[in-house]
Amino acid sequence: MKNFLSAYGLWKGLVSIGFGVLLIFVDAIYFYEAVKLNGISDKDTFMLIYINFGFLIILLLPWLLKKSENISNQVVSDFLELPEKGQQIRFTDISTFLSDQALGAFLAGVLIFTGQIVASEYGAFIAGLYTLVLYTLSIGLVAISLMRFIYHFTKYSGIIYALAALVSTSIMFAFYHVGLKMAA
Repeated sequence: MKNFLSAYGLWKGLVSIGFGVLLIFVDAIYFYEAVKLNGISDKDTFMLIYINFGFLIILLLPWLLKKSENISNQVVSDFLELPEKGQQIRFTDISTFLSDQALGAFLAGVLIFTGQIVASEYGAFIAGLYTLVLYTLSIGLVAISLMRFIYHFTKYSGIIYALAALVSTSIMFAFYHVGLKMAA
């Protein structure tokens, strides 16, 4: 335990342990229900796989963050094409943000539409993994796009930055919500 906390750090280690305990608790409830009902339905299997692998990602985040420390900030900044300090916002920055949000919403729609097909053809286990991967990709895309866009406003006052962040986040959620509703 001491090696675990020293490798992860106290805070990250405690968060990982907390999520691990929560994962065990959720699994115990599902298995209790399975015994009580003499089996697990496909819906429960899907949820169990989705939640377990989702929590597994959260449990591995401290390790992944530790591994990512070897990557320089400049490499990440170049990959994300973050704007230089003082660079003016351009039309292409706005249209790129909006197109990334539309792509994320489209992926959410594809997730809903194809997730049902995957579940019926390949089973709940594969559908749970498929849904988690596609959901993580779509949320990651819209979140990184949001971060890139808001980064333009860091040079302004806190009020302008907060307003830009609020409006941009609202746009992100609106696009994603429309994508989910169109496919449902």
